[in-house]
Amino acid sequence: MATFEDLATGLPAVHLVEHVTGGRTILRFCHDGTGRLTTATDTRLRKVGLWAIELRGLSHYQRANKAGDFSPGQPVRLMRQPSNEFDPNAIAVAAEGSRAVVGFFNRQAAKRFAPVLDAGGADLRAVSIEGDPPGEAGRVIVLIAEPRLVEHVFGPRPATAAKPAHWA
Repeated sequence: MATFEDLATGLPAVHLVEHVTGGRTILRFCHDGTGRLTTATDTRLRKVGLWAIELRGLSHYQRANKAGDFSPGQPVRLMRQPSNEFDPNAIAVAAEGSRAVVGFFNRQAAKRFAPVLDAGGADLRAVSIEGDPPGEAGRVIVLIAEPRLVEHVFGPRPATAAKPAHWA
């Protein structure tokens, strides 16, 4: 099994690439060494500081989902909700520039990131890697990581990287 850390640079050995599935363009992690795509929920990503979180509760916030821009690559807003009756670590997500909640982090992710956000959250960046433009409402997956890691995975793949397996 390929490691997700580039031991020479200390950065993840993955980058985000466009992938079309079901008529939608999403971003998927592609291993630089093998060219293989991996799911956003692959636990090896977390070991290198990349958390991809599928939002919960979207069906309750269809209007906000349809109004917001959750296209892949769009930044999103994270909002702590410590007085949430269901989870004191709750983290709500909205489109950038909006306060209209579209969904929530799952409990595990909320517990992990609530203290960071409570401390100011300056060390985090959140970006949609799967979602829809305004006017459409579907599944939303958010990447959350340190800014340098987000910049890395959105950056160009190394010239020596294996061709993504889905590029025929």
